[in-house]
Amino acid sequence: MSKPNHDLYDNGTEGASQLSQKAGENGLAAASTSKHNAYQAFRPRLLYCPLFAWSAVTAGKFIAVFLQQLSPQFSDNNVGMTLSGQYAITSFLAGWGGSLADATERKCENWGCGRLKVTSLGVLLGTLSFLGHDLPQYINFRHLQEMINFPGDIQMCWHIMMRCITAVSLAIVAPSLDGLALAHLNCIEGSSQSEFGIERMYGAVFWGAGSLAAGIGIDHYGFGFLYVLVVVTALASYASMVVYLVSIQQDSTNKFSKKNFLKPESNDPATISCQSINSPESGGSDDTRQKLEAKSDVPAFDLFLLICNEGKWRKRR
Repeated sequence: MSKPNHDLYDNGTEGASQLSQKAGENGLAAASTSKHNAYQAFRPRLLYCPLFAWSAVTAGKFIAVFLQQLSPQFSDNNVGMTLSGQYAITSFLAGWGGSLADATERKCENWGCGRLKVTSLGVLLGTLSFLGHDLPQYINFRHLQEMINFPGDIQMCWHIMMRCITAVSLAIVAPSLDGLALAHLNCIEGSSQSEFGIERMYGAVFWGAGSLAAGIGIDHYGFGFLYVLVVVTALASYASMVVYLVSIQQDSTNKFSKKNFLKPESNDPATISCQSINSPESGGSDDTRQKLEAKSDVPAFDLFLLICNEGKWRKRR
């Protein structure tokens, strides 16, 4: 019987290891190349830049002087009351604007489409209300005031109403945009919601640029320049929304697909709560799940008590 050739075995093993090593290197190179060539969507800063410039025109530092120029009835006290009412409406309705954006987002099939719809609606509402300040030049408000026997200055009331509508638009745009930015940062790899301030920083720069452009335009062309600037910034905002949405749809990382998110099987509050509480991330107990599943209709207050009791049970444990 012939002896085995150990040199042949050693050469074969060495050759196989070299081939395996080369294959691994080629695989890593291909993976890095594909990752480098992956198309990623634009970040939310693309939206913050024109929208902050738009807000600088519609609710910036020149509004007080702008109102006094519109009507002689706008004294310092009236301007202060009008602007304080505007900020109060925006603060009061901001929660409603955010919930409206979230509800619209859940109904849309494409990621980010719902919040962008609400944002675009707010921009349209704010732009039209700002342009509405110019309407008294084409309508005889004094004749209208005599016809309806209005006791106060109807022209000043018209401008106050336009500021209130602008406040509603800001209450829609701001939370919708912030919610979209936070959701975007939560999706992309290597980022977190802690970078939210960095995204808004770009908007703050354009807010300053919009204020500077408005001030220079007012000095050279008067307050009528603001009407042109609000239309330009609104069109720029809509263009950025289209570009952002297209980049989301063309994103090759598959991070913005709604298939990656958990969708409840039904709209029943008990079912949704069971899925959220008993998910691996939340670490809910079987006892809470059985209590919720035992009832097909759980009132909101009882559900709240069950969640509170679940928290106390975890602390004792």
